[in-house]
Amino acid sequence: MSNTALRSVALLFFAGFVAYAYNNAFMALSPLYVVELGGTMVDAGLQGSVFMVTAIALRFLFGPLADRHGAKPVMVFGLSAFAASGFLMALCDQIWCFVVLRCVQSVGLAAFFPCATALVAVLVPEGKTGFCLGLYRFVSSASLLFGPSLAFALVGGGGFRWGFCFMGLFALIAGFAVLGISAKRSKSFETTDAAGRAGLSPQRESNLRRDERSLVRILKETVTRAPLLVGGVLGATFVAALGYGLLFGFAAPYIAGVLPDINSGLYFTLMGVGGLAANPLAGWMSDRAPRMKILAVLFVSMGAGIVALGFLPWGCEVLFASGLLVGFGYFGSMTTVLAIIAARISDELRSSVLSLQQNGIDLGIACASGGFGFVFSFVDDAVVVFAFQGALTVLLGLGMLFMSHARCGKA
Repeated sequence: MSNTALRSVALLFFAGFVAYAYNNAFMALSPLYVVELGGTMVDAGLQGSVFMVTAIALRFLFGPLADRHGAKPVMVFGLSAFAASGFLMALCDQIWCFVVLRCVQSVGLAAFFPCATALVAVLVPEGKTGFCLGLYRFVSSASLLFGPSLAFALVGGGGFRWGFCFMGLFALIAGFAVLGISAKRSKSFETTDAAGRAGLSPQRESNLRRDERSLVRILKETVTRAPLLVGGVLGATFVAALGYGLLFGFAAPYIAGVLPDINSGLYFTLMGVGGLAANPLAGWMSDRAPRMKILAVLFVSMGAGIVALGFLPWGCEVLFASGLLVGFGYFGSMTTVLAIIAARISDELRSSVLSLQQNGIDLGIACASGGFGFVFSFVDDAVVVFAFQGALTVLLGLGMLFMSHARCGKA
């Protein structure tokens, strides 16, 4: 790799780290700020749902836009939306205004993250795409170690508005970093897995790009060709994202109420630590053991961590155990799902399935924000909600483990 390419990869990884940290921080802080403005738990959940649903819709706009004009300007536009919304939130004192600005933030989520993943594949040498994409996922997990904790510290020191301004400044710096990336337009800037299209004819690639603009076409082709596999992958992704969305939307207020002397961002840092361990380990294990069994164990880990959060009054040890278990289970399961897609889905459909899988994550988080916010308006005890979702995740993991054993027995 040339010095120019290495410098560009470093700048991209830096920008990705800041963008993930920014997004994770706002996911954790937004519910608390809505309550600060006088909103209810329903309002706190609704803003998260609006944010995610808007991002899902916008992804189908920014995908073709990046194909036509390149990923770099789309990424800069996304980071600019992150920066502008952060600064404007410092002036926001009404819930409706905050929700509107969360929609502006969804532009960043839709524009930056898919393009950044594709740009990694463009910048790195052939034959090292998978390894470098794995490193990029490692960076995204590492952002959890710093983003929420730093955000909570900024808010604790100067209030929400100062915290929002600082996060907007970080997003602006990341945008300047992307401007420093050198990439030739001759290599396709695709917004989905670039490696999945290697070897396709120009006509087939053109058809795939056309299909990416229509969710109906994606669903028709992928589900028809591999209904059980696609359904299982998307179902597992959705359930995992439900638990992830529950924690990011409602764990911070719960932790602040039970352990007021603890920085609530510490929990998300612990999740990041679990993810740092899980990503390389899950990827390594996926090449050496049945992937469905690995996924089952990881789901049990995540579910156990969510259930454990209900025992938080027992002490800080529970906080550490829960955060590590959830992070290990969630991030490891998503890495394993990607390994399943790479191994079981053909090249011409892989990009479409990856696109659906990413939307499955966002849809699960969106449903968690709105759905659990509604549940909390009727259920006063958060422990019940955490126990229910955690038990559901554990049962799903045990079910997958049972099915894997059954298949082995028949074989």
